[in-house]
Amino acid sequence: MAEIEEPRVVSANVDQVEVADSRRALRDTSRLGASIDTVGLLNPIVVTESGKLVAGRHRLEAVRRLGWAEIPAIIVEDDDLRNRLAEIDENLMREELTVSERGRALNDRESILESMGLRAKASPGTNQHSEKEVPDTVSGTSESHEQPKQEDAPQTTDDMAGEMGVTGRTARRWQRAADTVVRGVLDELDRMHREEGDETANSTTGLLELGKEDENLQRSALHFYKNGDGSWKPKNISEALKKARRDRKNKERAAKRNALSEDMKGVELPDRLQLIHADFTDALSEHPEGSAGLVFSDPPYDLPSLHLWSDMAHYAGSALRPGGFLLAYSGQSALDQVMRRVGEAADLEYFWCISVPNTHGQLRHWQRKTWNSWKPLLIWRKPGGSDEDWDWFRDVLEVGEKDAKDYHDWSQPMSQASKMIEKFSAPGELVVDPMCGAATIPIAAVLSGRRAIGCEISDEHHDAAKARVSALMEEGAFDSEEAA
Repeated sequence: MAEIEEPRVVSANVDQVEVADSRRALRDTSRLGASIDTVGLLNPIVVTESGKLVAGRHRLEAVRRLGWAEIPAIIVEDDDLRNRLAEIDENLMREELTVSERGRALNDRESILESMGLRAKASPGTNQHSEKEVPDTVSGTSESHEQPKQEDAPQTTDDMAGEMGVTGRTARRWQRAADTVVRGVLDELDRMHREEGDETANSTTGLLELGKEDENLQRSALHFYKNGDGSWKPKNISEALKKARRDRKNKERAAKRNALSEDMKGVELPDRLQLIHADFTDALSEHPEGSAGLVFSDPPYDLPSLHLWSDMAHYAGSALRPGGFLLAYSGQSALDQVMRRVGEAADLEYFWCISVPNTHGQLRHWQRKTWNSWKPLLIWRKPGGSDEDWDWFRDVLEVGEKDAKDYHDWSQPMSQASKMIEKFSAPGELVVDPMCGAATIPIAAVLSGRRAIGCEISDEHHDAAKARVSALMEEGAFDSEEAA
């Protein structure tokens, strides 16, 4: 058996060791320096015959700060690839590395092995993260050959993973995260992990989810992860990604609405539909009494807008015919005030409450610590009329179409509006929406054979409503006898 050659250890001049540009940030060496000062240097650094540092950058920095003139060093040949491999292998054994640093190191390691001809290339049907190493294939044939086994052959990725105390699958997940997440994003998350102690910034699962998105969305998610959105701050990368996706979708919808609004200005509306760009308290103040069969709206849910419920109820009490209905979507946190305001503003009788599922699932109400999955659709009726004024209805609606918010961030589904209009008004009657947004309710009313008036004070939403009507006109949606 051949004797194992002992490594040659010399004393190297600290100031003459050549340190290349590091692929990894130099960390605080104060604790390492204190240990060396107390018990001495346990492991020499590694340098090439020409004085280039291979491994031990933090040890070198620590002794330099201690004022040492020389440091024990193992001398190796000037083989750049093998020396870089040795540096990576030593660094991978450090527990303080982040997920991305481990992944990058393993990716660099595999690239070096391929350059040295010591790592098999993947054959068709496999990828760099497959569980098994695949032998080289001879070009143009299906035959394969094995690399000659060497006693000093470098370890495989699975071997390295085992030494780090993880599975090969975990190591490959690190590699994939380092491959797919933008470098600048990774660097900032690494900084947050090291300097701020943010453990979720170093989550393999979070980084892999982030890596599935394009660069712009990754950077947007990083922004929300660091800064939140007003009073809200995500707990992890996944929550920040959801916010970034919603933010992108909202911007795309806004751009679509703006483009349509510009294209469709000056359009002529169907005879049965009137869209008014004004505050309904002014525009509808002289509306004939008893002329509407249904007032149907979706007012703002915020507390500063509660006065609109009083104004709407006052209008409905006058405009509705006897037996006519007021329907309005509502939030739940101020439901008591909504009921009180409507009761005080008009002679309307509370009729029923319908449960409307949220179009996009559960929403979090932070103040009440509630996962909210539905909203009330409140119904009042003007005294008079008969029991023929409405039809049988279910008080739990189905989830409507999810593209309802393409024209307005708070629009309700057209199918829900149509169903309620058909249940609580008669064909040919007037349906009024005092706060119509993108005109979902007025459009649904016309398509259901009713007449409709919609008021909207916002320039943007009024233009979006007209653009929406114009698009439907081009599609021939108002050409049927029912809508004519």
